[in-house]
This record gives sequence, C-alpha cells and structure tokens, in this order.
Amino acid sequence: VTVIDEEGCTISENIDVTSTDVPELTITTQDVSCYNGSDGFATVSVSGGTSPFNFQWSNGQDSPTIANLIAGEYIITVIDAANCQVDGQVEVISPDEITFDYNVTNLDCPGLSTGSIVGDALGGTPPYSYQWSNGIITSSLNNLSEGNYALSVVDENSCQANVEFIVSTLST
Repeated sequence: VTVIDEEGCTISENIDVTSTDVPELTITTQDVSCYNGSDGFATVSVSGGTSPFNFQWSNGQDSPTIANLIAGEYIITVIDAANCQVDGQVEVISPDEITFDYNVTNLDCPGLSTGSIVGDALGGTPPYSYQWSNGIITSSLNNLSEGNYALSVVDENSCQANVEFIVSTLST
C-alpha cells in the first residue's frame, strides 16, 4: 500500500491480507421414530472456516450434536475463530399417530359366527404387524361370534397402538 499526502510525501508498506474460507455446514438428522416421540437428533459438521467453532442451537444446546429431540424446526448458528457466522436450519419429523379405519359387522342372530371386523391401520410407519386377542395376525377378522376383540398393531419402527372392538348381536 502506498500513501501520498498533500505535500507529496510518500510512504509504502507491504501488507499481507489473508482470507479464510467461510464455514460451510452439513447437517444430518434422524427423525422421531414414533408419534409424540423424543428420539430425534441432529448433527452439524463444519468444513472451511477457522477452528475452533462455537455451536449454538435454537433449543439452547451448544454442541455439534443435539439429541432427544421432539418433532420441530431447529436452527444452528456456528461462529468460527475469525468471527464468521453461518446459520443452518433442520426439521425433525414425526410419523403420524397410528389410527384405525375399521368397520364392525355384528351378528344377525345369536349363536351365529357371521360377524367381522374389517379394515386397516393408518399412520405410523408401514408395514404393520397385527396381533388379535384370538391369536390371528391379519388386519381383518371374519366368521366371528359375539364378543370383544382386542387388536395390537406394531409398525416398522416398533411403535404400538391398541384398540378394542365389540361384535354383538343385532336382534335378541
């Protein structure tokens, strides 16, 4: 750099200007496994910039990895040693609640086995495993007599939901 003043005096200095890379973020996540769960996590890795790095998540945590997360959006702010700041955002997703879409057909007459419970589970993370209180492992039951039938459904993530159906007689 050369500076010349009003009187023509000159001074020159060599200045080294160094440039550091701006930090770049790579964020990986694990979504929540079950509805209303809290087992999600997010991890940020930094390339470029000048270490050490300061991490600040919107939930108050200050490490590269945050765990035990519920579904929602999380913002990460990373500041490097050169005071360069970069922000990132991640969304942790939850599967829908396991619900049941079933129709019950009651008996026409007492003593018959003409009842049925037909339908499927919804939500969660398919595929599903079905376990009925009578030992059947399909999604629907047919040729049922009067009584209570409990169903337990487990999805791909081992999330479980239970429901009970009543098959009764229409006429007495």
